[in-house]
Parts: sequence; C-alpha cells; structure tokens
Amino acid sequence: MKLSTLATGLGLCLLAPAAFAASPTFYTNIEFGTAQASGGAYTYEFQAISPSNFPAYPAAEFDSGRNRALHIGAHFSNPFFIELGVTHAELETTQPTILGAASAPCPVIGDGLAPVCSLRNEYSSKYHTSNVDLVGGWDFKLGTSSTLTPYLGARRIKFSDARVSQDALSAPFTEYVANVTRFDHIGWVAGVRYQFEFAQSWYVNAEAQQAHASGDRSRKIDYEVPGGIPVSQYHGIRPDDSVGVTDRMFRVSLGKRFILGGKKATVSLGYQDVRQGGLDTTHITQITTGTSVGPTVGAVYVPNYAALGDRNANVSMRGFFLNLGINQ
Repeated sequence: MKLSTLATGLGLCLLAPAAFAASPTFYTNIEFGTAQASGGAYTYEFQAISPSNFPAYPAAEFDSGRNRALHIGAHFSNPFFIELGVTHAELETTQPTILGAASAPCPVIGDGLAPVCSLRNEYSSKYHTSNVDLVGGWDFKLGTSSTLTPYLGARRIKFSDARVSQDALSAPFTEYVANVTRFDHIGWVAGVRYQFEFAQSWYVNAEAQQAHASGDRSRKIDYEVPGGIPVSQYHGIRPDDSVGVTDRMFRVSLGKRFILGGKKATVSLGYQDVRQGGLDTTHITQITTGTSVGPTVGAVYVPNYAALGDRNANVSMRGFFLNLGINQ
C-alpha cells in the first residue's frame, strides 16, 4: 500500500516530461505559526459518589500549540512544478490538579487496573504530527494579476497522541497511566492555490487542501505503580484497527515581494484552519497481564465507559503564521 501510493505520487510529478527541457528555478520557503486548538477531548477521571454513581469529570482538551513547515521546489519554463513539503505541529495540555480523598466521594482513575480512589491527580497530554508531501502542479494565469495553481501528490500522515495521568494512591504508592495512539501511513494530497497581485509588489494568497491515508492505527496503555507493579507487567493493547485519516486545511495570507541578496524574496502573514483526524479518545476497557485479564473501572463500575469519546476524533488548529520565501 505504501509503496504503490508513493509510486503514484512520484508518477504524478513526472507527467510532463517536456517540463524538464529547460533548467528549473529552485525555490524554498520556511514557515512558523501558532495555533489555538479544539477537539480531541478525553475523559480521564471519574467522580465516585456511591457504588452506582460515577459521573465523569470534564473532558480535557488541548491548549494552544505551534507549527512549522519547510517547502523546497523546482519551477520549470512552462507552468509545471514539483515540490517537497515537510510540516510539523504540536499541541499540549496540562489540566488543573484534582484533589481527592481515600474513599467516596473521590476521583476514580479512569484507565486504572482497579477501581481505586485518587488522593491527587495530575494530567497532561501531547499531540505531535509530522506530514511529508511530494506534489506536482501547474500554474495557470487567469489574467495579468491572478494565478490559479492546482496540485496533486502523495502525503505521509504521521501522528502520535499521548495522554498521561498520574494519581497519588495510599502512601507510598503513585500510579502512572500512559495512553498512546500512533498512525503512520502514506496516502494522497490534493489542493489548489490562488494568488492575486496588486500595487506592483503586494499579493494575496488563498489555499484549500485535503489529504487522506488509510491503514492500521495502534493504541496502547502502559500502567505502572513504582515499588508495586512494574510497567512491563501490565499493559493494554487494543487490536490494530484500519482507519481512514483525513486532513483538511484552508488559509489566506497577505504578502510582499522584495529583493534579498540579489534574489527575489517574499514575506507573508496569514491565518489558517487545519483539521486533522484519526485520534482515538475512547477507553480501553481491559488490562492484560500475561494470559489473564482483569477488569478496569469502566468494565465494572462506569456505565457505557468504552462508549465515551470518539474512535476517529478530529482536532482543529487555527492561528496565524509567518512565511519567508526565496525565488518565489
């Protein structure tokens, strides 16, 4: 699957052999941005009031994040171009400390091995994505000041979503639970760019893009109580499930052309909305230890525990970016 999709992307970049008749003009741009996030919320703790009443605490969402990108390409004498792009984005969150008690009413560990009250909870999460694109496209002049640029190619979609909870139990024990989802597959990417130039050196850019990849996604819980239960002894693994992950992006920017060291250069400031799928915010309801299986809190006490969350949740990142380009 990966090799065939990549071969398709490479083939798309070579559809116009006449484009290589002349020496290409190479260009590059680098980009930095910040983002406000929404989506991908995860319920990590429950409130035990009585044996039959376990309401969930508010789910944790991501805070602000950051992103960066590098694009390197070659423009040929006709409108054809090829481009390699690498983008990274990171989101994090740290929830306020939850103070508990030794008995109900108390916070109960959501992904723990047993229904245990937490004396104190610390929760954090980190989402990291790293995409690689190889595309080919064409510049179509719509007039003296406007250009439409469709492109098509291959994308490697890769992300890691880690949710980590730390609970103080009865002295001297502390429980650590790490719930990690990973995805790494090659699919396709398609998009279109529009540029309108005005006042000689100024321009407005707009771009819409969609990408998709399918493949197995892994999900694993590591459970540890130092001094009591080693991390290597208890872990939960959800069987790999084949999912389709879709990324979407829309952006607009205002830029200016200038000369830097004798070369054409650009600088632009813009706003983008990036939406990425594939997150699994549901719960794994069983913890395995060798050949035996023990119930989690959800399997015994919390109704519909495994149904909380979304098997293919989206996270949205919206914010400003700064782009610097050479030979564009």
